[in-house]
Amino acid sequence: MGNNRILCKLDRMLCNQAWSNLFPRWKYKVMARVVKDNWDQPLDGDPLFQIGSKLRCLKSWLKEWNTMVFGQNKQHILEYFARVEALQLHLDSEIDNEDAARKLTKANQLQTSAVNYDKEH
Repeated sequence: MGNNRILCKLDRMLCNQAWSNLFPRWKYKVMARVVKDNWDQPLDGDPLFQIGSKLRCLKSWLKEWNTMVFGQNKQHILEYFARVEALQLHLDSEIDNEDAARKLTKANQLQTSAVNYDKEH
């Protein structure tokens, strides 16, 4: 433990053939049900039209999901800035408080992550 811990959620996986041979029944699924549900919708038209339509439907659903999950990012950024400022003031008055220092480190990490995500999107 310490102030330099990195907390994150992995959203990708990587393996080589040896690992795959060692764990042959292991699978990695991300939103597989949503993709399957969208993909299984019957459509009329030639195959290229069907693929395009299915991708457009999936895109609109993914945009909606993204807004639900990450849509409040601007508000979160403002909240993180306020939290960091409050924790800095608290730490200024109790300079030896390790719990406050840990909370400030975590708040700084969340703030930085939110700002970086906002810049990328």
